[in-house]
Amino acid sequence: MKKLIAVLILCVGFLGNSYAQDALALKNAGNEALRTKDYAKALTNFEKAIANWGKQDPDYVMIYNTGYSAYKIKNWNKSIKYFTMAADASYKAEYAYLYIANSYRELNNMPKFESTLETGLEKYPNSKKIKSFLGVYYLKEGNAHYKKGAGILQAAANDVKAGKYKTTDAKYKEQVEKAKVDFKAALPYVEKAMQLDSSDPQTQQLKNLVEEGMKM
Repeated sequence: MKKLIAVLILCVGFLGNSYAQDALALKNAGNEALRTKDYAKALTNFEKAIANWGKQDPDYVMIYNTGYSAYKIKNWNKSIKYFTMAADASYKAEYAYLYIANSYRELNNMPKFESTLETGLEKYPNSKKIKSFLGVYYLKEGNAHYKKGAGILQAAANDVKAGKYKTTDAKYKEQVEKAKVDFKAALPYVEKAMQLDSSDPQTQQLKNLVEEGMKM
């Protein structure tokens, strides 16, 4: 009986070592594929290595590289999955958040793009890269809403010039109120951009324009 137990323990140990060796071999194959920029092959090998990793401590370098391989072949969902694992473990998290956000942008999920960057900035408030990404996004969104409102006002002014109605008429006032909806939508983005960099002249100018539009 003792011999049988010893044999079983030996077999289990051998299987455990075998799985570990398989995972290591797959990881090395993934690293070699990554080195030669064969990202699809790297992703396949890294994922197999992760699946065979067993109870060993997670290898977050490999997990990060798995996310990077997925990103390079535009597999956005897998990019998000593995970079999130790396970010949650605080491994190169500042950059992981940027990759996650960009993956969401490629999926046209802008709310998640924004919230990912905001989460990253909360954890890394001095990150110039995250601030820059967020600042550009806020300014772009604020400007898009402002331009829509300004376009409505310009069209209304053209109609007045063409004699279709006067500025005292209900039709004109209706267009002004319609434009204000867009100005109001622009303001939160502009204010967030100001919080990131209050000295930026472009942001300040846009803020002034939006506020003037809302006073009409």
